Amino acid sequence: MHIKIPDVNESLERLMTVKSTFDGSTQPIRQWVSEHRAKIEENRSLVEDDSGANNIPVLNMFLRDLLVRAIKGEMGSRVYEQLTTTIKTKADLTEENYRQAMRNANYRWGVEDGAKVISEVVQYVQSVLHWDWLTYIERAENEKETNYQSDPMLRSISGTAVAGLVLGTGSIY
Repeated sequence: MHIKIPDVNESLERLMTVKSTFDGSTQPIRQWVSEHRAKIEENRSLVEDDSGANNIPVLNMFLRDLLVRAIKGEMGSRVYEQLTTTIKTKADLTEENYRQAMRNANYRWGVEDGAKVISEVVQYVQSVLHWDWLTYIERAENEKETNYQSDPMLRSISGTAVAGLVLGTGSIY
């Protein structure tokens, strides 16, 4: 029996023209990939700017990815939308706002668990990281081969809050 393996480049090229729909928008996979790469560059710029002006946008991206690790598609978009609508400045970092964002997003694992994750992440970012996102991201990148198993932030989140987080994967980059 002789099996012919298709040419990888040819297969990828064919896949890139396939149209896919997400969050009400339909476009070729090539366009989704291009937009994702541009977003990666934009996010990296936010993290690398140490002026403090981007602390809340980076926090919201990080919370989104942490909270929706096991939630696919449009539900994750809803969580991020609520985070960015509710948490715009450091003054908005309150328990009530965390609960409001989770309630408005219909957070899959419950308002209280979601709010607890946010609260513990914010506490860690403020008191341990001191809003130094770049150092945290660099360490995560250095340990990406092991999926950043030593992530001190995940270790700082209580067992109850982290139960839903370990079910999937998310990434800021």
